[in-house]
Amino acid sequence: MVRGFSLSGGGDNPLRRTGRTGRTGRTGRPGRAGDPSVRTRFTVGTVAVGFVLALVALSTDPTHTNAGLPTVSSTTEAPRTLAAPAEPVLPFLAPVPAPTTTTTTPPPATAAPRIVPVTAAAASPGPCTSEDLAVTTTTASSFYPTGSPVAVTTQLHVVHSCHFTPAAPAGGCPTDVAVFGPAGNQVAPAPGAAVHCATPGSGLYNQGSSLSVSFTWNGQVDAGGTATAAPPGTYRAVGTWHWSNGGLGSAGSNFAVG
Repeated sequence: MVRGFSLSGGGDNPLRRTGRTGRTGRTGRPGRAGDPSVRTRFTVGTVAVGFVLALVALSTDPTHTNAGLPTVSSTTEAPRTLAAPAEPVLPFLAPVPAPTTTTTTPPPATAAPRIVPVTAAAASPGPCTSEDLAVTTTTASSFYPTGSPVAVTTQLHVVHSCHFTPAAPAGGCPTDVAVFGPAGNQVAPAPGAAVHCATPGSGLYNQGSSLSVSFTWNGQVDAGGTATAAPPGTYRAVGTWHWSNGGLGSAGSNFAVG
């Protein structure tokens, strides 16, 4: 440290610039040694140089401390990380119980009592009428050679269930079959010959059932007491049925002889 060091603009300062007294320039101007402005500038410059030297001396003095002077730290501060904002604290909420579902089991279904309609017993079928029965008569073929036998079948069909009781007319049969020639005359049975007679059984016949009577004509006709082959022509077989209460049914079919 430099103590007692002072700078002054007067006296015998060796730094004081002199020697220009009486010095005449090249233009013939007198010297400026005695100019007060020159001395003032010189004095200011001298003071400035002395201040700089004093600062240099202070900075190199090991015993000098920078007490009272602000110090500048050159340390580098690590980057700071901003903490995440704290989650808001919510007031305590009691858990909400789950809704309960009440299941109601329906009582077992009870079958309704089965109601069976009561119907009046069907009336017992009565005696057969013409509306309850139907008659058909057929031949085995529609054509026969002259003199050949002819098979005839007559049937009684039950359309509605009924009680059938065969009945024979006076001098006749309950069921008979006859063959008529081309002139319409009966050729079988021949006049005076035994009649083919059949008597079916009586009883309750259900719908769909049938009764049948068969007859075979020999293909002969009576010619003056002599049986000869039936001449060619159209013939007709007829079956007739008789039953109680005056019931009568008859049907026929044609066939040819040649």
